Amino acid sequence: VWRYIAVAYPQKNRIWCGMTNTLLAITSSYVVCPLLGIPLYMSLRIKPYFDLLGSDGNPFKAMNNESARNVTLYRTYPSELAEKNPTLQNVNFWIYSVVIKLIPCIALTILSLRLVGALLEAKHRRKQLTGTSRGMKQIVDGRVVDVQHKKNSKNMEKEKQTDRTTRMLLAVLLLFLITEFPQGILGLLSAVLGPPFFYNCYLKLGDLMDVMA
Repeated sequence: VWRYIAVAYPQKNRIWCGMTNTLLAITSSYVVCPLLGIPLYMSLRIKPYFDLLGSDGNPFKAMNNESARNVTLYRTYPSELAEKNPTLQNVNFWIYSVVIKLIPCIALTILSLRLVGALLEAKHRRKQLTGTSRGMKQIVDGRVVDVQHKKNSKNMEKEKQTDRTTRMLLAVLLLFLITEFPQGILGLLSAVLGPPFFYNCYLKLGDLMDVMA
């Protein structure tokens, strides 16, 4: 959002993106994110259990082997509150898939397109101004001569740095969308289709999505 304002509205950048608004945005993110995670905290619990592992770290099936060792593992399970109230799990899926995943992805997609459009418009406007300045003429000693206005090298480097920063930000946003959109869609399908889809599809793809993220 800050980059889009800087590119599309440079004259209002200092007003809209001042220190007060910046601190307000940061504080809001620290307050809203834990509130959105409350249903998730209430629907899960961590339980320890004992297992017999081999030297390779995988579950060991044969007994009486010196290489086997007892270990304590921790896994997440549905909490007692979630088991007694299936509605809590549904609310959790809807918040996770729609509010945390899909809405930010859609907003970032629209913002990225607007940012690209603003960047292209700024470049076009810059070329027009440069062409106009180069086409200016001046009368010197009764003769009409062309005036060449060369851009300052410092300004040129600043513009190139701004373009590089914008491209890098767009690349990061694209990677974010590639990894987050599938998770949001699978979470939404889990909320709509219920436990069969969650256990047969979502859980089997969970490790792959975590690696991508």
